[in-house]
Amino acid sequence: MEKLPENVYSIIDNPPTREQADNKGRVLYYSASAGWSSGYYAGSYMKDVTHWTFCPEAPPVVESPSERVEHKFNVWMKEAHPDADPALRSLLRMGFFAAFKSLGINL
Repeated sequence: MEKLPENVYSIIDNPPTREQADNKGRVLYYSASAGWSSGYYAGSYMKDVTHWTFCPEAPPVVESPSERVEHKFNVWMKEAHPDADPALRSLLRMGFFAAFKSLGINL
C-alpha cells in the first residue's frame, strides 16, 4: 500500500462523501494531467483522477471601515426611513458619515 500525505485519499479505496465536502459540495481532485483542481464530491469531470483531499473554505471577507459604516447606514435606512426619496437619502448619508468622522473613525 502506498504511503500518502495526511488527508490525501485514494479515489478508488476511499471516495469522498457529502460530509467531507465543503459548504458548496466541493473537494480537491488530483489528476496526472491537470494536477489539483476542485470539483463536486460525487465525481470529477476528469477521467484520470487518482486522489482527493478536502477543499479549503474561502477566507472571510474583511470589510473596510467605510464599508462597515455604509452597511450600518443601509440597515438604519431600511428601519428608520424605508420610503426616503434619493435627495433625503443623500443628505442623511452625509450626516451619518460625518458623525462617524467626528468620532475619529477614518473612512
